[in-house]
Amino acid sequence: MRFFEWPFLVSRPKSFCCAYLSETAVAISCPAQSSALPQEQYLSGPEHFPIPEDGRPHVLFKADPILPKNASSQSDMAQVLTNQVRELGLVGSDTSVVLGTDYYNLSIMERPEVAEDEVKDAVRWRMQDNLEYPVEEAVIDTFDMPASASIGRQDMVFVVAINKHQLQTLADAVLSAKLSISRIDVTEMALRNITELLSMEGEESISLVRMTPRSGIINITEGNKLFLSRRLTGHTGDIQESEWDSFKESTLLQVQRSMDYYQSALAQPQPSQLLVTATQDWERRIVAYFDEMLSIPVTSLHELLCRRLTITAFNPAPIHLDIANLNVEDTRALAAALPSIGGVLPLLEKNRASI
Repeated sequence: MRFFEWPFLVSRPKSFCCAYLSETAVAISCPAQSSALPQEQYLSGPEHFPIPEDGRPHVLFKADPILPKNASSQSDMAQVLTNQVRELGLVGSDTSVVLGTDYYNLSIMERPEVAEDEVKDAVRWRMQDNLEYPVEEAVIDTFDMPASASIGRQDMVFVVAINKHQLQTLADAVLSAKLSISRIDVTEMALRNITELLSMEGEESISLVRMTPRSGIINITEGNKLFLSRRLTGHTGDIQESEWDSFKESTLLQVQRSMDYYQSALAQPQPSQLLVTATQDWERRIVAYFDEMLSIPVTSLHELLCRRLTITAFNPAPIHLDIANLNVEDTRALAAALPSIGGVLPLLEKNRASI
């Protein structure tokens, strides 16, 4: 999905990357070949694991938290992103931007029976009750639900809406970091790219849960088709032990309801597996609990991702993420950067011949 285009800003430099912007974190990812850094700077040294020479795509990333603005001058999103761009040698890169779920509304509604080029205008007025700002200020985009999810009923569409002033502010932050914007996308579609990469078979159904201090999301996909995406509520960065039972049960219930809806309302088979990633220390505990309570296999996403990609994290020194040596800090950083890595994957495929 090309959520919002800036044709007058698009350039075609040799390097490309993906920036993920949210209210709590900023992350940037790129193919290793896009970085202007000397290879020896991220391929060797006592802190690094050997890079396997097995043909896997090699991705670099850096993720940083956004602190309250009165806490540090580094809390400003534009400054954090500017620093990341310099550290990874990406000045002037062609950039795909992935928006965090904080910034937009995602709704599902019946597809209007109008021509393709009239769909956005037709759904705009249906969005009025879903927005906290005048619908005239919304930038709208749509993407269709798969046809097999609409058998026997009206075709459905996902509708994305973001305030145009908010979008401009985010775009300005990217441009101030000396990046060139080629497309702007949303978290749900970036995560869809991740599960497509990890799917063993093209039409395998996979559930993915990603949790951050401010939000949670569940996607259910089949190959490159997004069937369902819902926000999970009740998430916090610091869960006290006394809160753990209610938190895990509430989250499990939301996941179960989403998968039940996928199977019953959308008439789809049970997902083959559930992948989990979280920016909190309790990821392993939630994986163990889900695995005990659900009838499908539950796995930490980073374990599969590190088998399919060669990944180097800048934290701040470059460190190769080896599946046998991942620690909590590594997995939290990977979870934070996941949408930016998902945003890079189509660029890797598109530019495979040149990189």
